[in-house]
Amino acid sequence: MPILGRIINELIERDADKYFTKKVREFKGKIVGTNENSELYGELHDVNGFRFLNFKILGPLNVHVYRGCKLYFEGNGQTLEIESDSQEIFSDRSKTLGIGFTSIDIDLEGVEEKLRTGNFNHLKFQLEKTVIVFNINTPAFIDALDTPVDPDDTEMGNENMDPFLQV
Repeated sequence: MPILGRIINELIERDADKYFTKKVREFKGKIVGTNENSELYGELHDVNGFRFLNFKILGPLNVHVYRGCKLYFEGNGQTLEIESDSQEIFSDRSKTLGIGFTSIDIDLEGVEEKLRTGNFNHLKFQLEKTVIVFNINTPAFIDALDTPVDPDDTEMGNENMDPFLQV
């Protein structure tokens, strides 16, 4: 019986890898930051008056944490620290391409105006022992804060990434 279980797992992993490889290749979004090997996308979601910013990291990052992360917006001699709204953060990866998506949400209540006026040029994600830093494209970041997306029009929603929620 263990051999049958291994075969089934390999088939599932192969199909999931095909799915994520396709998703990575077809992904569209607003780039708000970059570093040497990753792109940072951002979308504003407004759900019944609760505003949050969804970040999607496209790159080789491979993490799975259960206690959320800290984000540090830095620039002009100031730092703004924000706790992620997401507690479980994991990377959906294409083994074929060696890259994937990592999704992180932040609640904008109490920090949105600081983000607009802070003129930050770096964003650091502290995911337990893993740190990833992006150079922020300020105009694109402010545009992401100004333009909420309709959940049905997003390429970045988690439900679009999960092959088991597809109909």
